Amino acid sequence: LGAVHAAGLLHRDVKAQSVKRDDAGRIGLGDFGTGIPLEQGGDAGGRDLAGTPLYLAPELFDDGRPSTGSDLYSLGVLLYFLVSGKYPVGGRTLAEVRRAHRDGRRIPLPEARVDLPRRFVAIVDRLLATDPRQRFPSALAVENALDAWLRRPRHMAAAATVLGGSAIVVSSLWVGGFRWPAWSARPPILAGAPPN
Repeated sequence: LGAVHAAGLLHRDVKAQSVKRDDAGRIGLGDFGTGIPLEQGGDAGGRDLAGTPLYLAPELFDDGRPSTGSDLYSLGVLLYFLVSGKYPVGGRTLAEVRRAHRDGRRIPLPEARVDLPRRFVAIVDRLLATDPRQRFPSALAVENALDAWLRRPRHMAAAATVLGGSAIVVSSLWVGGFRWPAWSARPPILAGAPPN
């Protein structure tokens, strides 16, 4: 996601189905059908609502402008989903999701899965902040927070290759090298991680 933003784009549909892992273990972010140039974010308010409703940042429902912050919110939803199989805010329709956001009906991550490390939960909570100014300032800042939690050395922040103009593949990602958890076919977000 940092590479996408560094390339001057907003993705606007970060979700599990947009993330792929190739045979070499590289993580790719694809599906740029709703993507727009970063500078156009201010021109695309609620009248141009795009993305998957359960992943949309709350400000987008109130005529908010898409931004790197709204992409980061979607990343928070993705991490939440990968470790719990659930979404922080539910609804069967766009209107129901909008109401859930307005009513503050977000399910805290520890209620969705009780055994998660506190430091990981704090990272996800910050990504899911209702106020975009309280989220991380960039995808690199998220990566650094995750790296610090995993006590791993910082590595390539936005090293990426554009493949055919349709996908950006990050050659190294913080989950690389971990085994898949036995309890699920989800990415190895917690395997081998420290307890807090």
